Amino acid sequence: MVHIWSKRCTPEDEAAWQAKLTLAGAETVVAIATRGRKSIRLDVYLEDAAQAEQLKLIFGGEITVLKDENWADLGDQRPIFVKVRDRLIITSESTPKALTKLSKEYPKRSVLSIPPELAFGTGDHATTANCLRLLTDIAKERRNSKWSLLDLGTGTGVLAIAAKALGAQKVEGWENDPLAIEVAKRNVLANGFEAKAIPIRQRDVLTWDPNKPTHDVIAANLFSEILIAIFPKIRQALKSNGTLIISGILDHQRKETFAAAKKAGFTFSTVKQRGPWIAARTC
Repeated sequence: MVHIWSKRCTPEDEAAWQAKLTLAGAETVVAIATRGRKSIRLDVYLEDAAQAEQLKLIFGGEITVLKDENWADLGDQRPIFVKVRDRLIITSESTPKALTKLSKEYPKRSVLSIPPELAFGTGDHATTANCLRLLTDIAKERRNSKWSLLDLGTGTGVLAIAAKALGAQKVEGWENDPLAIEVAKRNVLANGFEAKAIPIRQRDVLTWDPNKPTHDVIAANLFSEILIAIFPKIRQALKSNGTLIISGILDHQRKETFAAAKKAGFTFSTVKQRGPWIAARTC
């Protein structure tokens, strides 16, 4: 049984709340911005009822219980429509009629359906949107070659699915949250790909032990603390001419995160900031 602790905040306070909740031990904080509303809803998913009660005691908010049979229906049903460069449309639409209409309106773009559910990464949050734009640029640079992508912390699978749509030959997504894994697997199939084309694997990046370079591109949309811990692992797994995309970094974490990246051998050629959130890519 999963317990959801929820609280609303202003967009200006989102970064501060993300930091508070992370320090309080919340491993995954999902920020849901509903169009037409000025507030953001922060959700934390916990299997331990005591942890949820502790968050409520410290920060207020509400707790709901998520039953296994209906968890996929409880996502915030806000409309999502994100244009990524001239290549992708990310939408929350899921009906064949709506998707066909979008495909006709944007014949030169791949239309990807990523309904808002209980996993991070629907495409409109700053961290994911920046990753998608960087990924699209990289795909353009590699359009005349075969390339592979490993998506660390895949969430809904949006980056992995986007990479496949953008021409990556080999793609896989890693995730530690069983609920998110089910969402990602469902999204792979819903977007017309076979499960084997974009395998979604349950992996803990902190226990990952790569022993050779395996991927041309690695995307890591993760908390800065995790990025700092795994930069040496990413260095081992990334091919010599490979490209790293990172995101999930708050502005005040930039200096420490980039210093750790440099120590592992990474320098960033492009840095994007949207609100308090930073994403970057190597050459």
